[in-house]
Amino acid sequence: MLRELSVSNLALIEDVRVELHPGFCAWTGETGAGKSLLLGAIGLLLGERGSAELIRAGQEELRVTGRFDLSRPEQKAAASEMLGTEIEDDELVLTRRLARSGRSSALANEIPVSIATLRRLGEMLVDVHGQRESYSLLRELRRQHKELTDHRATRQRELQLVRFEREELDVVKLQPGELAKIQQERERLLNAQELAGFNAGVAAKLSEDEGNVVEVLTKLLRQAHQWARLDKRIEEVAKRLDS
Repeated sequence: MLRELSVSNLALIEDVRVELHPGFCAWTGETGAGKSLLLGAIGLLLGERGSAELIRAGQEELRVTGRFDLSRPEQKAAASEMLGTEIEDDELVLTRRLARSGRSSALANEIPVSIATLRRLGEMLVDVHGQRESYSLLRELRRQHKELTDHRATRQRELQLVRFEREELDVVKLQPGELAKIQQERERLLNAQELAGFNAGVAAKLSEDEGNVVEVLTKLLRQAHQWARLDKRIEEVAKRLDS
């Protein structure tokens, strides 16, 4: 959390120090009061690119310093890892300097750091939302609403299908253990033509003059046992062939 912001020689600002306290804080004022300059100062502190044109007229360097509270253990651990050193106090002081020559430098607790490191620290410490952010939030809400609506429609279709299938099952009035019989009957009906052909062919093959009767009976008996799995009535045929 940002506790204090100091700005020197930034545009119209000569020297300003702002202290922030826990809770909701607001910078107010009419147009031109300097609110945008303070936000720009925070941007420089968070690693944004700067320009010599931002330096106050007649000065050679601008400086922005921010004091952040690191009372959250995960923030303190992350900052210590980025800096490569243990942070003793629950406090991190970031400083950004920009010279008229274009040279830029940054410090974190008096340790020189790159602008990239400053940016990483800033991303961890501060969330910045622009005045148009509400439009982004609105687009996200619309996307979520569409997803939920589509999901609801899909669930309704699935529910209607389940209800339809249940109504059909209620009409059939299935009994426990009846499913296996139905499946066997289905297989029998799917193979009805082959079953009929087998029954008709048994007598024809037995009446043929050619071939060994034992071989014919053995073949027919094997086929009868196979078809008997689908139609129990063929078991009688198998018994007669076996006898």
